[in-house]
Formats: sequence, structure tokens, C-alpha cells
Amino acid sequence: MPPNQKYDPDLMLDMMLSLIEDLSIDGNPKSLLMPLFPEVYLTHLADSIKQLYSTEQTLLTIQPPIMIVGDLHGNFFDLLRIIKNQGAPPFTRYLFLGDIVDRGEFSLETLTLIYLMKLKYPNDIFIIRGNHEASNICSRYGFKNEIQKKYNSQALFEKFIEVFDYTPMGALINSSILCVHGGIGPQFTSLKQISNIKRPFSRVHKNSVAMDLLWSDPFQEATQYEKNLRGFGNLFGKKHLIDFETENKLSLVIRGHELATHGINYSFDGKIVTVFSSSNYCRASNDCGVLFISDNGNIEAFTFKSLANKISSTEIDFVDVTTLDMSSNLFKLTDSSVLRHNDSDFQFSIPNQFIRCKHAKARAKKLKKFVEDEHSEKPNLSKKHQIKEHNQKVNEQSPKIYHFSSPDGISDDESVCIKMKPRKISTKKKKIFKKLRSGSCVSVRKIRPRRNLSPLSKRVNKMLQNF
Repeated sequence: MPPNQKYDPDLMLDMMLSLIEDLSIDGNPKSLLMPLFPEVYLTHLADSIKQLYSTEQTLLTIQPPIMIVGDLHGNFFDLLRIIKNQGAPPFTRYLFLGDIVDRGEFSLETLTLIYLMKLKYPNDIFIIRGNHEASNICSRYGFKNEIQKKYNSQALFEKFIEVFDYTPMGALINSSILCVHGGIGPQFTSLKQISNIKRPFSRVHKNSVAMDLLWSDPFQEATQYEKNLRGFGNLFGKKHLIDFETENKLSLVIRGHELATHGINYSFDGKIVTVFSSSNYCRASNDCGVLFISDNGNIEAFTFKSLANKISSTEIDFVDVTTLDMSSNLFKLTDSSVLRHNDSDFQFSIPNQFIRCKHAKARAKKLKKFVEDEHSEKPNLSKKHQIKEHNQKVNEQSPKIYHFSSPDGISDDESVCIKMKPRKISTKKKKIFKKLRSGSCVSVRKIRPRRNLSPLSKRVNKMLQNF
């Protein structure tokens, strides 16, 4: 995206969705360049979403098929994993149950991708508000700090808060399935009460319908409405839910708001379902879950195992997209952070601005070298020359070295590196054994195992393996 290029949300969406190609099978990124958009682009995006929200009802009416995504809490890689496995819009339609931000380190990227999809496919992407989409909550649990760290902008944070205040509060699927973030309460008895909530609103008052929608939780042992241990909302029991569903002619309530160990949790004999889509939430090693409602009303659950490793923002290269001199169809990353390109006459300029990555410049140079090598014309070598070239590369490869830490009392200058020849293994192994016993051997070359080893050779090999 050249510096003189204007705000283009379609191009931004293409850049974000191209990151899916960098995910391995288990959802972990192999090597990733994260686009960093200018603040003015995000401001334009927020204004567009706010205007779009103002045209929607507070209670959305949606027809299946629809994929329901629960709390993400800044888990950008789970969002990419869901899209990779379930399909991108408009082929798959999505409803997000709120709590997109906070807790995770990639709340801004998660929110940006969802908003970009919503802007391009307004009839295929739906979003309702969660309790963390509020200024008093997201200013304490990570979203505000993340914006300050990446952009140092209070204005950008306040712009997103304005969008949160316009977000719809619930969704009705097929006229029989209610989707909210939290649950029900003593003040919430009719679906019309959701429609009557006036937006924008920033402060949620206690004992209000909005408080129950955002904060309430089901509780198996509740015989009457009880105070929620969170300090907001209520705890409701099976009887309360059945009465509410009967009164409003509902067959099911789908909500988020609570951690589900296996991604999906059924309560009250399947009358209410909790969907939680952020795996390894606060190191809980929980799974990620989504719920699919088909055309005929059938419901199918999909779960993904927790990501093997927690991915930190310090491990990701954030690239200022205004420094990339490429067209929209070239920002496609593959397994090794390599650009997939279709234009033979294209130049790649090294990004000038990276965030928190000490190896960023080196990786950018490798990126540039790869592109130049791809475009350079290589002569067709004969088979004989190819074999010769291959043998030279094999001979140039350095042997594997096992590095041992220096024992106490031995400095790095006194470290010993013993080189061996395969024909003199027995003699050298005796010397190594003495060095190991004395604690002065700090690095040795890998020894190829042989048959019929002597007891001494076996002991030396065993000691090397232990290191």
C-alpha cells in the first residue's frame, strides 16, 4: 500500500485474510507479518461501522444458515482458525456474541478484521454487544493499553467506544432462537424490551434489561433470581429460563460470557447453550467452540483444541503497510513469510517501521532476496552440473555441534572443542571420556554410532545423550 494510496477497506480485508495462509494445521502461525494500519484508516473504519450500526435494529432478525462465534477476547489466531476451517464470508455467515476485545494481546487486530468483514458483507456478518464492549471495562482489561502501546492515541480508543455504544444488543434467529451475550433477569420478560433499548448508550444501569443481557449467568441450583458473584447481573435457574422461553415462543437461548472447557456447554437439559471461542483463555487450556445453525434448523457444534503455544505480540512482526510498495493482490503470505505474486514487474521495498521485533530487518532482507531470486533468470543446467552443484552444497553444510554449558570454575576462554575423525573413534573417545569426567569438555562434534561398541564407547555415547 503506497503512501499516496487512500483508505481502502477492501484492500485492508485482503491483507488480513491473507494471514490465514500462514497458519499451520493446529492453528499456530509458522511465520507471520502482521499489517499495521495507520490510525486514520482505523478511524475511518470505526466511523463506517458506527453508521452501519445506526441502520440496524437493536434486536437483529437473522435467517439461517449462520455460524455463531462466542467470546474471542483478542484471540486473533483462533478467529483466523475459525475462518480457515469454516469458511470466509460471504460463503459462511457469522454472528459474533460480543466480548471481542480485552484479555488477549491482539484485540485490535481481532476487532479490525471483524469490522472489515462487516463493512464488506453487512448482510453476512452480525455483531452483538458484550459486557467488555464498554469504556469502564475495556479501559481496565487490556484494550485501552493495547491501543496506547501500538498507537499512543486516546482519540482512537474513544472512537471505538463510540462504536461500542451503537452495537446491537441481541439477535433472533429463525424467530425461535435468541442470541445474547449474558442471559435473562427479573427485569427482562419480553423480546420487545430489547428492541426498546435506545442507542447509543454508554452506561449500563443496575437492575436494567441491558444489565441482564450483558452480565447474567445460568446457575443450576438457583430457585430464584440471585445476585451474580461478578457483581453485575443475576443468576437464573432452569425454571426462569423455561418460563421465559415459553412466554416468548423460543426453543433455545444461545449466549457467551462464560468459559466453556470444551468450547460448548449445554445447560438446563439443552435449553441454553454457552459458546466460548477463545482457546487457552487466561491459560485455562480450554478448547475453542463455534455453533452452526443450518437452513432446516439443525444445530451442529465444532470445537478446536487449544493452541499448543501461547502466541505473544513480541513474536510477531508488525509491518507499517504504508511502507509496502505493492498492489492489493500481492500481499499474500505463505509458509515462510514469502510473498505470492502474479506480476513479474514488481518491486518490493523493505518496510521501514517494525514494532518490537529485533530480527525484523533481517527477515525483510530475506524477503526481498527471495523475490529478486524468483525474478532472476537462471540458466538451465545439465544433469551433470546439477549433481555437482548439489554435492557442493552438501559438502558445505557444517556438521552438527552439541554445545554444553561451561561447568563451574571454567570460563568461556578455557572451553574445549574436540574434533574427531571417524577412523580414530576409539582413541578420541577415551580423551573425551576423560574430559567429561573432569568437567572441562564443553562442546564436541556428533559421533556416528557404530556396531559392536566397547563398554567404554557405550558409556561415552550415553553421557553425550544425557547432555
